[in-house]
Amino acid sequence: MVDGNELTSFPHGILKLNLKKILFENNFTNPIFWKENSMNDPQHLTQIAALFFLKNNLHKYYNVIPEEIQKLLKW
Repeated sequence: MVDGNELTSFPHGILKLNLKKILFENNFTNPIFWKENSMNDPQHLTQIAALFFLKNNLHKYYNVIPEEIQKLLKW
């Protein structure tokens, strides 16, 4: 059980615990903790790869880049 006032994060060691559930009481986790610290929309691998491709100027090493890939790069 976690009891406190304003919880904005947990210590990293909590990830190593074998927990089935955590009980929250007398705190403000709902509006603060979950909105700030949970990302439910991770980047797609294509977005990450396109960013890496552009940031490292890899387009200079290719004579032809397919149109489908150019759309992903947005350069």
